[in-house]
Amino acid sequence: MLENIKAAFHQFTFLGPNDLMELASIIKIRQLKKGEHLVRVGEYNYAAVKVLKGLLYHYVIDDNGMEKALLFVPEGMNSGAMQTMMAGKAADENIMALEDTILLCADVRELEKTADKNIRVMKMLNQSYKQIISEAAERIRFLAVHTPEERYLHFRKTYPNLEQRIKQKDLASYLCITDTSLSRIRARIAKRLISLLLTELVLRQLFYGHRQVLSQSFQRYIKYRKNNDGYQEPIRNGNRFVFLFQGLYYRRHTNKNETPNPADAVFSNNR
Repeated sequence: MLENIKAAFHQFTFLGPNDLMELASIIKIRQLKKGEHLVRVGEYNYAAVKVLKGLLYHYVIDDNGMEKALLFVPEGMNSGAMQTMMAGKAADENIMALEDTILLCADVRELEKTADKNIRVMKMLNQSYKQIISEAAERIRFLAVHTPEERYLHFRKTYPNLEQRIKQKDLASYLCITDTSLSRIRARIAKRLISLLLTELVLRQLFYGHRQVLSQSFQRYIKYRKNNDGYQEPIRNGNRFVFLFQGLYYRRHTNKNETPNPADAVFSNNR
């Protein structure tokens, strides 16, 4: 239990061993089965939770009876009925486990009582509330500014590997698009990815083919030097292209009336 609490609050480095022991006295472990609700609309649930294992799903039912996804909460993230915890009002959303889930739970009222006596716990609560507000603001910007495709890519970046754990209809609802639109976005991104991979493959083939030509030219250059002036300098890694382009440099910058550079014999064969 204490190890789980240490892991859950590791980012609050100012909390000491005594603070963690104090928190352990009011924190409990709770397990939810897949499909079981932590909170339903209209309930007063003051539990602040952190997901140790599994996945929580925040959603509402609109006037047409359609389910609207609000939030996914995987391992390491916090959840709870914010309307109740922060304003003392009945929950306005449902929270359900999409998988078998293990939670750390603490009654926020007990946490606030502890914070009244412990300034470090108060600091922890203040930082947690700021994070909640920041995430809510980011969610608004996420919906108002980004295009559907940008929202999808942002989701994949923010929640890596989560896409495979949720239904397409729930993800589409979270992104505020239809299932059909999501399928089109995925197909469009997959098509671009295939195009990029094919382009990379072609460039690799061109590069390796060009490198092979340069290597053959270099070997002819070395052979010429050995046959004409006893060139015996050992070849070191990376030297071949230095010598080769050095020959190119002299070929382009030497007066035609001067004695030709030995590398000319190499490049004349490749014209």
